Amino acid sequence: MTPIPFHRKRPEIRFSATKTMKVLHTSDWHLGHMLGELSRAPEHARFLGWLLDRLASEAVDALLIAGDVFDGSNPTPATQAMYYGFLAECRRRLPNLDVVVVGGNHDSPGRLDAPADLLKAMRVRVVGGLPSLTAETLADRVLVPLHRADGEIGAWVLAVPFLRPSDIPAGSSAEPLKLAEAVQQIYCRLSELAAACRLPGQALIGTGHCYMVGGEISELSERKIQRGNQDALPVSIFPPEMAYVALGHLHKAQMVGGCKHIRYSGAPLPLSLNERRYQHQVGLVEFEGDRFVRYQPLPVPRFADLLAVPETHAPLEEVLEQLKTLPTSAPEATPEAIPPFLEVRVQVEKFQPNLKTVIQEAVQNCWVQLVRIDTLTLRPNQPLAETVPRQNLRDMNPVEVFRKRFHSKYPDAEMPAALQDAFHELLETVQQAER
Repeated sequence: MTPIPFHRKRPEIRFSATKTMKVLHTSDWHLGHMLGELSRAPEHARFLGWLLDRLASEAVDALLIAGDVFDGSNPTPATQAMYYGFLAECRRRLPNLDVVVVGGNHDSPGRLDAPADLLKAMRVRVVGGLPSLTAETLADRVLVPLHRADGEIGAWVLAVPFLRPSDIPAGSSAEPLKLAEAVQQIYCRLSELAAACRLPGQALIGTGHCYMVGGEISELSERKIQRGNQDALPVSIFPPEMAYVALGHLHKAQMVGGCKHIRYSGAPLPLSLNERRYQHQVGLVEFEGDRFVRYQPLPVPRFADLLAVPETHAPLEEVLEQLKTLPTSAPEATPEAIPPFLEVRVQVEKFQPNLKTVIQEAVQNCWVQLVRIDTLTLRPNQPLAETVPRQNLRDMNPVEVFRKRFHSKYPDAEMPAALQDAFHELLETVQQAER
């Protein structure tokens, strides 16, 4: 596709504000994700096939992927093949579809950006990290035109990825910028650049991979970002001329601040047991000229269920009885279905060394995939209401581990703010080095 030239002055051309455009918003695919030691690749493959069908059936003009394409910074060759295979199939089946991909906190900016120039020829624009460029080259890199079915530009996207500390303006040494102010400066600067090339009747769309004030998080699967979510961003960071903001990071689909045009699309698959009751979806966003007019959720099918047996911890004898009710084969109507993931919840009074073997034998002929056995230790004569489930270290984020360690050593003390800041700075440095 021929690159759109950067214009210092707005051309005196007007398009009809009544022309419609459809954009599909998705995020947080987490390709390569493992649930325990079990791969989610079969589910992801089916989701991508389903997504291709929806893009075609809904006559979508553009696809926005708002970060966390991969689950980690070093995805396997098979995981990368799934991603690039999807983009190639988009090009084959939907040659006029514009695709915009921005990096998330799980993604490696360099890995996403490496094939950006090659993908650009396939109408796929990738911004893994925010580049430090001149105004003109930044505009060509981060401002992305989206085309309607008639071939005209219907919208411009400010393709802002997850912002790392190096991306944030420093401000003066005497008065450093607060995070929200710094991020607002980035969006305002890009909006000014967009004004130089955006014509009347063309919508302005923002992206972001961040934690917003009031956002509902899933503690078990969303890595803490931006100083452990202490600096959640307000909706005021987005300029008022933005018709829609496509967000990523939070796995539950939701509006932000009561604004219908600022949304998280949520993850398409449940990434932890805590997310099994989420209404997983992608969002079909419609525009008329430069106006946002509608958000329609497209529910994503559940390709493999997540089960907790029992719902609350129970003695082993009761658990074994409930496990007998699990199916032993796939439903006849869907023989190619993926077996459900299973967490078994057992209440014990002391350590039982053979517990894992007993549970494995109980489910070995069942049509399930055993993910984990979660135990709740109940001392003799202790009421169940007074028990606290044991936390697995893998389910805890680094900030929580650090806080618990501090309070174990200083149980009556408040953690000093300077110590918290130092730890967050160290954590951000380590996470950035991983990429």
